[in-house]
Amino acid sequence: MGIVFLLCACSTPTDREKFYIANQTGETITVQWKGEAAPFATIAPEDGMSLSIPADRCSRAPAADTLIAHAQAGKTFMYGPPICYGATWKIGK
Repeated sequence: MGIVFLLCACSTPTDREKFYIANQTGETITVQWKGEAAPFATIAPEDGMSLSIPADRCSRAPAADTLIAHAQAGKTFMYGPPICYGATWKIGK
């Protein structure tokens, strides 16, 4: 009887496979996908985050592929489509 070891390689997205969101509004924002009722992120002023985005999403963007950011003061910002990896959405600039 032998022992078999299986190795699994998990890959994580590289920086080139991510879409970046930078909050440059000076106030806290919430970010959500168009068509979604609830935000998926809250970003503090001068902070940011990244999303893993498939490469083909840029060339075959779904119609609802839009991000919406709401600032505390009530201003709304929109981005997309398309949402491409390697790009940065600088909210407020």
